[in-house]
Amino acid sequence: MTTETTQATPATQADVAQPTPPEQPPLPFDVYACMILEQAHAAVCASCPEVRSIASVLDYGGRLNDAQVRKGVWTDRSGQIPAAPDAVLGGLFQTLRLVDDMMNQTIVLAGQLRAEVARLTEESMKMVARYEQIEEALKKQNQAAGP
Repeated sequence: MTTETTQATPATQADVAQPTPPEQPPLPFDVYACMILEQAHAAVCASCPEVRSIASVLDYGGRLNDAQVRKGVWTDRSGQIPAAPDAVLGGLFQTLRLVDDMMNQTIVLAGQLRAEVARLTEESMKMVARYEQIEEALKKQNQAAGP
């Protein structure tokens, strides 16, 4: 009969539980999103010398667009809000061009929604007519069955 013995090895620093640093509270979602946008803006400016400033808008789901949250980021090449008149006006004019694109897409969407409403209205009217037919048939059937 053999017995095995194991020798204890000295504990290394990796084996000893280390205290974990206290976690920092998470950033609010809007602050975090804007922080990521600011980093992206910096990367674009570093890669494209033609870019003078960047504006990014955040569209939130649900009712968050109405909440008191950050709506987006507008930065120049230095990471600051543009202050030079040509940069302010240039950013505004580019934003207006983008809003024009958004409005055109809204018109397309409105046309699609109008067509869908017309289709659903027609379908609803057919269902109401069918319901009335069934209701009339049931009345006749109940009258024929008598009291």
